[in-house]
Order: sequence, then C-alpha cells, then structure tokens
Amino acid sequence: MLQHVWLVRHGEQVRRCDGELTMRGTQQAGAVMRRLRTEPIGRIVISPARRTRESAMPLLTERPAVPVRVDGRARERMEYDPPVVDDASWEAFRDAWDRTERDRDLVPAVGDSSRAAAARLRHLIDESLPDAGDLVVITHGGIIRDLLRDILSDEEMRSLRPDALAGLQHGSITRLDVVARGYHVGGIGTTEHLPRSLPADPRQ
Repeated sequence: MLQHVWLVRHGEQVRRCDGELTMRGTQQAGAVMRRLRTEPIGRIVISPARRTRESAMPLLTERPAVPVRVDGRARERMEYDPPVVDDASWEAFRDAWDRTERDRDLVPAVGDSSRAAAARLRHLIDESLPDAGDLVVITHGGIIRDLLRDILSDEEMRSLRPDALAGLQHGSITRLDVVARGYHVGGIGTTEHLPRSLPADPRQ
C-alpha cells in the first residue's frame, strides 16, 4: 500500500503572539479530522504553536491510539512575536516575511531562512515516518511551501498555476506520496473537505 504524508495547515487563528484558533479555525480543524479519520494514520506530529496544538485536538480525540509527538522542527519559518501588537508591527513582519520568500537563503533577524526551514521539516518527516501507516504533520503554511519548493522539480514548478504556492488556506491539506527516491507531491493545499460556509483567508 502506498504510504502518504499529510501536511495540514492549522486553522485560522487570532492575529497575536501565539494566538488561539478563531471559531472558524476550530470548525476547520473539525473538517480536517473528518477528512483524515479513515486514513491509515500511523503517527501524528504537531508544531509546538498553540494554533497547531488546538488544530490537532479533533483528530487526537478521534484517533486516541495513534502515537503523537510535538516537535519544534515543524514550527513556522518566522513567528509574529512583537513587543506590541499593532498594524505597524504586522506590516514590518510581513515585509521581513516577503524578503525571505524572495531570497530563500536570507536569514531573518528572528527565525530561519526558507531553505533551512524546508530542511528541518524534511528531516522531521524522514525520521518520523512510521513503519506502517501514514504520517500526519500539523504545521504552518510557510514551511509547507518551503518544503514544496525543495521537492518540486523546476518543470513541476513551471506547470503550477501562478498562485498555487502563494497562500495555502487555513485547514488545507497537502499530500506527499512516499516513493523510492523520496516524496512525490500528490496534492497541494486541497480544501474540498472544508465547508463552503468556511472560506479561509490565508492573510489572517
């Protein structure tokens, strides 16, 4: 049986340092659980952030026997963590974020470069794959994109629509297929499992 890695972006959160899920984010987490509840999950790994831990709760409740680990290698490339949360601090964070998007080797004042973030998530996945069943990683949109930019070939990148990696929606699921030479991208940021009444905003 083909083994999969399910990369889940956390649900929508309140925009503040380590913010909790919004009501919509909680509903998105429930939708992810319903999508994955019948998959042969062998292990679950969660980023330490509050929003990822809260996003994992419905799946953990549904599948209590599955081994779970919180792992810092699944954390986001950069975190919004200003002394004062206001529009100016958010704009400064977004500017620094965009620069690390354009230059994948740029190391921000706080956080990792895009390449370093991708490497640590790849190492986590390599190390965490169960002997049987699938791996679920509940993590963040930026680091999922970082990893995809490492895995996808130049030809595959050119074949994608221009906005395919621009912003993975909250509660979206990216599937990697485990193959002999590593991983094949089977689906990017799918949202069919999310109810239409829950449009996600990747800028939140």
